[in-house]
Amino acid sequence: GKAPAGSSIIWYGVHAFEMLQRALGRGARTVQTHKAAQGVICVVQYEDSRRGVVELTANSYAYAGCLRNSEIAVPFAVAMDSIYAVQLSAILSFFQSGMIPVAWEDTLEVMALLDAAERSLQSGIEEQVGS
Repeated sequence: GKAPAGSSIIWYGVHAFEMLQRALGRGARTVQTHKAAQGVICVVQYEDSRRGVVELTANSYAYAGCLRNSEIAVPFAVAMDSIYAVQLSAILSFFQSGMIPVAWEDTLEVMALLDAAERSLQSGIEEQVGS
């Protein structure tokens, strides 16, 4: 989609970048964002040759991408039929237990990934995560 204010990468990309970070864990080093007619493609590089690709397609609310290393590529996508039920369940669990479902360090890395993706879109070059 197109964000009503601010960055569309940050507004809508948060869902796909959260999935990428959850699957590959911490340790992202760089992000290169490529503008395409249909939206943007963000390539996230890790030191150990892992790579994640986040595809943000205009006018689409299907959040998806691909995880890969030198031996395998695995697509990922959010299950839109259950996304809010799962989210509400996690929120309820938080209020009942007081335990946060995601480590602060993971949240901070997702924010750094989004920032690097937006900076890369603006600069046209690969950007460091957390710079």
